[in-house]
Amino acid sequence: MNYKILIFTFLLFTNLAYSQQFTVKGKISDSQTGEPLLFANIRVGNDGKGAASNKEGYYELKMSAGRYSLSVSYVGYISLTKEINVNSDLNDINFELELSAVNLPEVTVTPGENPALAIIREAIKTKNRRDDFLKTYTFRSYTKATAKTPNDINVSPGQRGAGIGLSTGSDTSELKISAIVENISEGFFSAPSDYKEIIIARKQTANLPPFINVFTGGRFIQNFYEDVINVFGQRMTGPIANDALSYYYYYIKDTVSIDGKNVFKIHLEPEDLSLPGLTGMLYILDKSFDLIRAELSINKSGIINNFIDSLLILQQFFPYGNPAVYMPVDFNVYGKFNYLGIARAEFEINTSLNDYKINPVIPEGTFSKAIVTVLPDADEKDSLFWSGQQVIVNTDSEVEAYRRIDSIQSMPRSFWDDFSFFGNSTSLTDELSISGPLSLWHFNRVEGNTLNFNTRIRSALKDRLNSSLDFSYGFADEKFKYNFSFRYLAGDYRTHSISFSAGNSLNVLFRDYNFSKLFNSFNVLISKYEHLNYYYSNGFNFEYQGEIFPVIRISAGFQNRVDNSAIVNTDFSFFNKDKLYSPNPAITEGRYNIFSVGIRFDPRDYIEDGFYRRRIWGTSPVTFLDVKVSHASPGFLNSTSEFTLYESNLRIFTRTSAITTLNIRATAFYSDGNLPFQLFYPVPGNMDLLAQNLTFRTLDLNEVVADRALNLFVEHNFADLPFRLLGIDFLKKLGLVVTGFVNMAITEISAGSSQNIPATFQEFKSPFYEAGFGILHPIIPIRLDFGFKLNYRGKNNFRIGINSFITL
Repeated sequence: MNYKILIFTFLLFTNLAYSQQFTVKGKISDSQTGEPLLFANIRVGNDGKGAASNKEGYYELKMSAGRYSLSVSYVGYISLTKEINVNSDLNDINFELELSAVNLPEVTVTPGENPALAIIREAIKTKNRRDDFLKTYTFRSYTKATAKTPNDINVSPGQRGAGIGLSTGSDTSELKISAIVENISEGFFSAPSDYKEIIIARKQTANLPPFINVFTGGRFIQNFYEDVINVFGQRMTGPIANDALSYYYYYIKDTVSIDGKNVFKIHLEPEDLSLPGLTGMLYILDKSFDLIRAELSINKSGIINNFIDSLLILQQFFPYGNPAVYMPVDFNVYGKFNYLGIARAEFEINTSLNDYKINPVIPEGTFSKAIVTVLPDADEKDSLFWSGQQVIVNTDSEVEAYRRIDSIQSMPRSFWDDFSFFGNSTSLTDELSISGPLSLWHFNRVEGNTLNFNTRIRSALKDRLNSSLDFSYGFADEKFKYNFSFRYLAGDYRTHSISFSAGNSLNVLFRDYNFSKLFNSFNVLISKYEHLNYYYSNGFNFEYQGEIFPVIRISAGFQNRVDNSAIVNTDFSFFNKDKLYSPNPAITEGRYNIFSVGIRFDPRDYIEDGFYRRRIWGTSPVTFLDVKVSHASPGFLNSTSEFTLYESNLRIFTRTSAITTLNIRATAFYSDGNLPFQLFYPVPGNMDLLAQNLTFRTLDLNEVVADRALNLFVEHNFADLPFRLLGIDFLKKLGLVVTGFVNMAITEISAGSSQNIPATFQEFKSPFYEAGFGILHPIIPIRLDFGFKLNYRGKNNFRIGINSFITL
C-alpha cells in the first residue's frame, strides 16, 4: 500500500511540475549596435505558437516545463535559434541578431520597364495562388491599445458610449498614457468572407468601461494581402491588389536579406497623389515573391488634413502550414491626432497573432451575424490567468500608467467632483443623477418661465434598468406636470425590452428637430418667435420590443392618452416688446387608446460586447426597413375617433467608390379613418439659417403636414471628387468635401381627417422636388447647405442653411 502511495505522489508532483507555467523573457537586439529590434517575432518550435517583442525589444513567453527551441527572425538579419530547458523562470534569454548578407537579385525584367513592376506582378500572382489555397484558418490573437493625452481620459458614470471625453491641454503640454485596453481572442475564417472572433479575456485601465474593449486584432487588422484595405473607415486599394499596378507607382528602394535570402524593398505611393492610398515600403521575398513585411502610412488624401498628423502601420508575415502560407503575425499602428492645436493625442495599437491552423475543418454553426462575441467570463479573468498568457510585455511607462490610473479611479469621489455649472445633469452615484444647472429652467410661450427637476437611474441591475422621474411647473399656464418612465432590458445581450411611461405633460406638436430646450428658450426670448407648437397629454404608454431572429425585431404597444389644446399664456421676451407671439394651434381633443405593432428588418452584423448587440455598418450596401401599424377604435378600444395608421421607413447606405458614399431614405405614412391632427406626419423641414441631413432645406419646420405622405431623400457624398475633376489645384489642396442631395415629397390630407386640421396646409399632390449641395472642411463641424426648389416655387425658392452634427 505504501508503495502505491509513493508512486501516486510521484506522478502527481510530476504532473504538477509539467503543467506549471514558467516565464521566459529577454531582449532582442542588433548584435553590433545593441539597438533593440522592436516588434521582432519569436516562435516556439514548429507548433505555430509565439510572441512579439515590445517597442523596447523585450519579449516574454509563458511555457510549461520541458525542452524547447526558440527562433527569432527579423528582416535584414540572420535568424537565431536557441535551445532551452525550462524548469524554472528564465530571465535573460537574449537574442543578438547579426546582419544578413545580400546576394544579387534574380528577377526577369523587360527592357525599358521599371524593374519594380515585374516584382509586383509576380507578388500579385503569388497572392492569388495563396487565396485559392487558403479556404479556412483559425488563429489566436492578443491586442493592446494605448492612448496618450495631455490630461486624463474621464468616463461619465453610468453612461454607455457617450460618456468618454478627451481632456484638452496646451500645445506644449506633455502627453502621458491615459488609457490602455488589452484582450485575447480566438478567430475563425472561411472563404470567401465568413468571419468570427471570440474574446476570451479582456482588461483595461479603470477609467474605461469594459464594453469599449472590443478592438480585437483579427477584426481590426488590415491584411495587406487583401485587395481592399479599410483603415478607420477609409477604403483604399491594397498594395498588391489585382488592380494595384494601375493605382500605385513603385520603385526598388533597396535589396536586403533574411537568412541569406534576398528581399526586395520596394517603395510605393498612389500614382495620383490626390487619391487616398498607402505610401511606404513593401518587403517581398525573392523567387517566391511572398510579401513578408509592410511599413506603410496613409497619404494626406487618405487622412483628414490637419486632423491626424500621421498614421504609421507595420505588419509582418510568417509562413504556416505545408505548403507554406504567409500569414500576418502582427499589426502595429502609431497615430498622432491634432485638432487645430486645441486637442492633441497619440494612440498605439499592437497586435500579435499566432497559433494558426491552415485549412482546418471549422465546426458548423461557428459563423453567424455576431462577428465578435465576448464570453460571459471574459471580464472575470484574474491576474493568475493573465500571468500565463502570451502577451506583448508592458513597458515601464505602461506599468506606471496602470498603477496611476487605477489609483486615481479608486479614490472616493464627492458630489463636487462631478458637478458642473454648465452640465445638464449631476451624478450622485454611478447609476443615479439629478438635474444639472442648465436643465433647471426653460421658457416657451405656453408655460412661460418653467422650473424643472428630474432624477435618472441609468444602467442599474447590471445595465438592464433605466428609469426617470420628471417634474416641472409653468408660471404662465400655472400647471404642474410630471412624467415617470422605466425600461427594463432582458436576455443575455439585452435584446428584449419592456418599457412603461405615465404622466401629465406638455408635448411638442410634430416633434421633428434636434434642438435643446435651452437653445429654444433663448431663441424665443430674443426673437419673440417660436418655431414649435404644443399640446397637453395625460396618460400612459406600454411597449415590448424583442429580437426574435438575428435580423428581425418586433414590437407591440398600447397607449392610453387624453389630449387637449394649449394656448399662449405669456407675452414676455427680452426684446421686441411690441411684437406678439404667434397663436398656438388647436389639436383634435379627445381620448385615444391606440394599439400598435411593428417589425424591423436589419441584416447588419453585430458585436456581442458582453452587454449588448451592437450593430455595425461593415461592408456596403446596408439596407434596413421599419414598418409599424397603429389602430384606434371607439368600439373595441373606446377611442374618440377610429383610424388605422401605416408607417414605413427604408434606409439604404452604400459606397459608390473608395471615397464616395450614397445615403437614401424613403418614408411612407398613410392613414385610413379620422386621424387626430397631433398624429399627422410633418414633412421634415428646418428652422431659418439651419439645416439637417435628410430633410427639405427649403421648407420650414411643420410648414407641410399631412396624414398621407411619401418622401424620398437621396444624399451623395462626393468627397473632393468634383474639385479633382475640375483640375483646380488650389481647390484640391483645400480639402473641401462636397455633398449633393435631391429630395421628393408627395402629400395629401384625406377626407376623413381634413376636419381635424386647424388651418390650411399646402399639399403636394404631384411630387415636390428640391435639390442642392453642401460644402464643408473635415476639421470644422459645420457644413453650408445650399437648397433650391425645382417646382412649387414661392417663398424660400433658395435657402442657405448651417448643418452641424453638434446638437444645439
